[in-house]
Parts: sequence; structure tokens; C-alpha cells
Amino acid sequence: MKENKKIRLFIALPLPDNIHKLLDKIQQSLKKSDAHVKWCKPENIHLTLKFLGYTDESLLFKVKKRLNEALKDYSPFKISLDKEIGAFPNLFHPRVLWLGIDSGIIQLRSMQHKLNEFLEDLEFGKEKRTFEPHLTLGRIKSLKSKDDLIDNVKKIHLEKEYLIKVSKICLFQSILMTKGPIYKILYEVRLS
Repeated sequence: MKENKKIRLFIALPLPDNIHKLLDKIQQSLKKSDAHVKWCKPENIHLTLKFLGYTDESLLFKVKKRLNEALKDYSPFKISLDKEIGAFPNLFHPRVLWLGIDSGIIQLRSMQHKLNEFLEDLEFGKEKRTFEPHLTLGRIKSLKSKDDLIDNVKKIHLEKEYLIKVSKICLFQSILMTKGPIYKILYEVRLS
């Protein structure tokens, strides 16, 4: 009996080029600390709404259908970026560096809740953690130069407001490679 192929999937908001350029600039500034961080490629950064993980390829049609159903009542809206960098679990013991979302959090949380609801019975459990919309900049690999990194993080403050129009949500495939993941859009739902 042939086993179905599994593909690694997530649902996310893609970002415009001007935001990718901003994130690259922020990363360049943070890299000056020489901390041991695995930086996300700026062009790969997105806002994840739901990570599906390795998924049986035969479920792809159902996932697309559920995406349409879950998002059918959403109209385009705008979100804005936080002015400062944050960290999980916190800035004193950082494991993940991120840029958060300032406005639009209620809509994003509602959308994420709907996706959880509509995908739950397909083998995707509900998220147990509170959804904190963010853009991951990098993952800290060791404590090397941690204090310098924290000092650099504290110096970053976005001077202007950066708005992102949320007009589509995408189903991405994540292909893991030795040089880092490759993200491929498999399907998109336009908000109307």
C-alpha cells in the first residue's frame, strides 16, 4: 500500500517589499552585536496565522476549501507595525527576536481563531498558546554577545508608522533546505 506524500504547510500573511527592506535594515543593525543568532531571510519573513506542519498531500483540497470558508466574511483591513523590537519569552532571556503588530491585532486574532475552528477536524489541533501576531527576525542560538544584542534591540525605534494592507491570506509550503527554508505559495484567498 502506497503512503501519501506529506508536505510542510502554514497559513500566513505575505508582506510587501517595503516591509522586507525595513526588516533587512533592522537585522543589519542588530547583527552589529555579533550575537549568535540564526537570522530569517528578510524576503522569507511573513506573519504566520497557523502552522499546519507535515500534512498529507491528499488533504490539500480540503484545506483550501476550509480556508475559503473561514475567511469568506473578512474584508481587507490594515495593520501597523510596533515601533520597537520584542523577544520571546522576554528581552532578558531572549530566544526569538520579533517585530510585533500595533494595530489590527483584534482582526488578526479573530482570523486566526476562525482558521483554528475550520481546520480543527482535519487533524490540525487548536493552538494552545495565545496568538501573538509578530514577524520573526531571528532565533538566538547561544548567549554569545547577548548583552550587546539586547543593547542594540533597545536602541531600535521605528520613527514612522508602517502600514500593511491585509488583502490576501496564503497557504504556503515550506521546503526545508540546508541553506534555509524555501517558501512557496500554493494557494491564496483574497479578502473581499
